[in-house]
This record gives sequence, C-alpha cells and structure tokens, in this order.
Amino acid sequence: MNLPGDPSSAEIKEEANASEQSRLARTPVILAIGLVALFLRVIYIIEVWPNAVARLPMIDAEAYRTRALEILGGDWLGASVYYLDPLYPFFLAALYAVIPPDSMGILIAQAFLDSLSVMLIMLIARRVFDDRTALIAGVIAASYKLFFYYDGLLLKAPLMIFLMVSALYLVTRAADQARVRAWFPAGFLVGLAALTRGNSLLFAPGLLIWLVGFGQGTRRVRLVSALVFGLGLATAILPVTLRNYVVGDDVVLLNSQAGQNFYIGNFHGNDTGAYLAPPFLRPNPKVEEADFKNEAQRISGREMKPSEVSNFWLRRGVEEIASDPSHFIKHTFRKAMVFLNHYEIPDNSSYEYYQLHVSKMLNLPFPSFAWILPLGLCGMFLSRKRPLPVVLILFFFSYASGLLLFFNLSRMRLPVVPVVILFAAFFLGHLWTLVRKRELKQLVAPGLALVVLYPIALMDIIHEDMSVRYYNHATGFLTLSKQRWSEGNAFADQGDNASSRNSYAESFRQRSLADKELLRGLEEFPSYGKLQATLRNSMLKRVKQLENHGLNEQALEHAIRLTQVFVGFADGYLRLGSAYERLGRRNLAGKQYLRALELEPGNKAATAALERIRIPPRAGHRTSGDLSEE
Repeated sequence: MNLPGDPSSAEIKEEANASEQSRLARTPVILAIGLVALFLRVIYIIEVWPNAVARLPMIDAEAYRTRALEILGGDWLGASVYYLDPLYPFFLAALYAVIPPDSMGILIAQAFLDSLSVMLIMLIARRVFDDRTALIAGVIAASYKLFFYYDGLLLKAPLMIFLMVSALYLVTRAADQARVRAWFPAGFLVGLAALTRGNSLLFAPGLLIWLVGFGQGTRRVRLVSALVFGLGLATAILPVTLRNYVVGDDVVLLNSQAGQNFYIGNFHGNDTGAYLAPPFLRPNPKVEEADFKNEAQRISGREMKPSEVSNFWLRRGVEEIASDPSHFIKHTFRKAMVFLNHYEIPDNSSYEYYQLHVSKMLNLPFPSFAWILPLGLCGMFLSRKRPLPVVLILFFFSYASGLLLFFNLSRMRLPVVPVVILFAAFFLGHLWTLVRKRELKQLVAPGLALVVLYPIALMDIIHEDMSVRYYNHATGFLTLSKQRWSEGNAFADQGDNASSRNSYAESFRQRSLADKELLRGLEEFPSYGKLQATLRNSMLKRVKQLENHGLNEQALEHAIRLTQVFVGFADGYLRLGSAYERLGRRNLAGKQYLRALELEPGNKAATAALERIRIPPRAGHRTSGDLSEE
C-alpha cells in the first residue's frame, strides 16, 4: 500500500524509461561534473593556501604527518598498538613519495580523490535510482561546501569519503547483480573504510542480516554471499589486528580508543552532545592516549595494555549511564538534535571560522547540510520500499546510531553526507514529477515533514566560542614567521644576502598576519588572556628583531604601536625608549624609561637605561625585576 507522496509503479516505470533514453549521455555527463568538482576544489585550495591553518598541520594533522614521514622512512609497523585510525598515514606516505610534503600538491591530490567520490555518488544514484537523480546528486556533491573545506585540510576526510562511497557502490552493485563473487570486493572496501572511521563497521552486521533475510537469490546463495562478504571484510581488517598483536602483544581489532570515545560521549560532565574532554584529559593525540592510560591505571592501581585501557573506559561509560539513566536519555536526545542541526561542530579546525575569515567560496550559496538533510530524510521515506535504497538507508541509520552512542563532530558526521545527497536528489526529482503532473495532493505529506525538519536543522542548538580559533590561526602565522626567520639566518650565514632579505621580509609579513588575527580576536573577545599575551609578545618580538637588524625607524614605529595597544605594558615602554635612544633622541628615550619605572617600580633594565643616558630615576623607584633580551 502506497502512502501519499509515494512513487507509484507507473511513475517508477516512467522514470526508468526516461533513464534508458539518456543512457548515451551518462558517462560524458559524469566526467564533466567530476571535472567541475575538481576545478571548484582546486580554486578553493588556491584561495586558502596562503593561510597558516591550511599550510601548517596541527593536532590530528600533525600526528598523521609525523606517522606518514616515519612510514616513508621505512618504519611500516610502528612501535605500539594503533590509537588513531591507521590507514590515512599510509595514504599520506604514498603521496609524500611522489609529491613534496607540506606542499599544495598534497591538498590538490585530496581534491582529485574527492572529485572521484562525486562521480561515484553519481554512479550509485544511477544504479539505485535513475539518471535524473544521478545528475542532481552530482551537482549537489560537486558544489557541497563542506567537501571543499576538508579537501583543504591535512585530515582523513577525503580518503574516508572516497572509501565509504566506493564501498557503497560495490555493495549496491552486488545487491543488484546477485552474484556471489561481487560481495568479496564489497566486503573488502567496507573493511578499508573502517580503517579510516572505525564506527562504520556498524554497517556490516545490519547489512549481513539484510543480505541473508532479504537479498536476492536462493537461501543458499544468500548465505554464501554473506560468507564471501565477511571474508572480504576480514581480508581488510585482520592484517591490522595481527600487526597490533605483533607490535603490542595485545588483541586490538583496529585501534584502542573506542572505550575512551564512548566515555567522552557519555560521562556526566558532557551535556553538549559533542566532544568535551574530561577534566584529566589534554585533547591532543600526542598526550591523549597517555592521559587516558595514566588515569585508568591510577584508578585501578595496576598496569594496563591498550585493550584493557579501552575496556576500562567502556565500563566506566556504562557505569555513568547506569547511575543516571534519565541523563543518558536526555543526552542522547540532544545528540540526535545536534546530529540533525546545521552547525558544523569544530575539532581540529572550524568551518565557521573559515567561512568568516578565510574563504569567500564557503560563503557562496552552495548546498549545506541544513539544506539537504530534510530533503534526504523525505527521500528515504519515499523510497523505503525499494530494495537498493534500503541498503543505503541501513548505512545511514547504522552509522548515525554510532554517533548517538559516542558524540558528534563535523568530520564524524561527514560519512552520512553522500547518502543524504543521494536521497535529497531523488526527492527533488520526484517532487518535480509531482509538480509537472499537477498531483499537488501528494505534496502534502512531504511538505509537512519539511515544515517539521527545517526548523530543527536551522535552529541554534550548539555554538562554539571561537576565541581559541583566533589564537590557533595566529599561532600558525607565528610558526611560519619563525620558520622564515630561521631560513633568513641560514642564508645570512651562507653569505646569500638577497635570499636572507627575502626570508626576513616574509617573516615580518607572516607576523603582521598573526598580529592582525590577534587584534581581530581581541575585538570579539577582549578579555581572552591568551590572545592578549600572544599579541603583546609578538609585537615586542618584532621591535627587537627590527632593532637587531638596524632598522631603527621601523622599530620606533612599531614600538609606538605596541605602547598604544598595551598602555600598561612596561616592557613596551622600554622598547620604545630603546628605539628613541638608538635614533639619538635621549630626552624622549628618558621619558619612556621613566614611564616603564612608573608601571614597574624597580625595573633593572629601565634603571640601567636611565643611568646610561644620565637621567636619574625618580624618587621611590626600587630596583627589581629584569627585561630579558632575545
């Protein structure tokens, strides 16, 4: 029985006939959209590349880069059980073998992989639905802004999406063809995808149940197909399990952080629905594993292997749930609302920050999650009786259930996006059919669903304080400035004065960008101490560098600026006095040194400077403290 809005058999047949008529145009159109997708992504990467956040790997990206260089150097096995998902560093190492590390070429390679994902999405749509859906899905996927964003970061998202979309293509092909041997590559790709996002393994049990109970062919064929799928899955996963046992003397299927993530998502202090570090945890891959292990060993009073640490935190998470079931129910409901919401919860980097301050392309009216999710859910409902769409629906809900068990982040939600795009495209195509036929009554049910879903998707449920993003971005620029300064010193030691000057100039430019970012952050968060301290130290450092290179007029200009921004900073007046003194303006220099003493009575550097230029300090100033030079 069809509900209002369900496609009828006649409509399905008509859509299939229309699809047959356009068969000859399929491959050229898919290739064309793939090229457009690549073009858009390359333009985006060129746009964001000058920014420090795109060029400098931080947090997870730094861990992936470090491990990739180790692999490239011959250390394939590593020394411990995997804590992070293991496949992406090997992918990076393969790229580093042919493309210089830390170059734009790495991100362009990721963009190329992502454009292949766009074409695979179209191939899935063509198989599961029709050519019209494939065209719409291709346009949405090619212009989906969050795909651009992650292509421009040294994170596993592009590889993860490519492997998951490839897996879904092979699964739908195997389900459609009902050939036993087709299930082996499908299982293998699902396994590879799990090596980039472990909770995607939740798809496998549901798929096996569907295959045995509802797949094509005789019962024997379905059972053998399930076994072949399982064999393909094991072929991808078991080498990692074996490697973990060899290097760590521990049985760990993929990595050892499942229990930790479960605890993060469910301990009572986390009411956000997103990632929130427990009080004992420093949220950085360099120390996160050790922090969890140390706390587990402190509580248990014994040494633990990685699997034991994971199991410990899994039990602690279950205990948190059991001690207050009502909190768990409310928190799970919040996780569901956060999952359905438009906001892209940041982790290593912030999509919102990029939109506001880094990329104009991310502000173009291209599709976003809030725009496609309600359409996709309606498409799932309308196609729920078709066998192949059911496989995709199964992936969506199995993966989403994993997020409800753990926590939400933008990059963790990303794997469901290709499936949402497919169903949104189907719904839009079906909607056009209903409008064209003037069957407006059938629009009532989908219309009511959209009225309910869009407010949920668009409401403000969660939002991050972006003060730390300004700090991280500025720190990236300062790191680049330090690198260029070191290059300048190296060129100077070699006698290459021209290259040295260029490096110093670039160092100053990067520092200017850092200062601009810090000032922008302080406009929004004037009391954030890390922004204040970093800007103060950066401006002071610039004055010192200019003085050391004999650029006294420029040093004076920036010292004046320093004292204007930080009127109560004694060291700023010391540097301003030094700048005046170097230019022979002793009286003005003395006034600045006296001002420094007023702000910091007894400052030894100010007292010594006044004695040097024969100006006595005012009465009541004691000598203590010091100003350290570089």
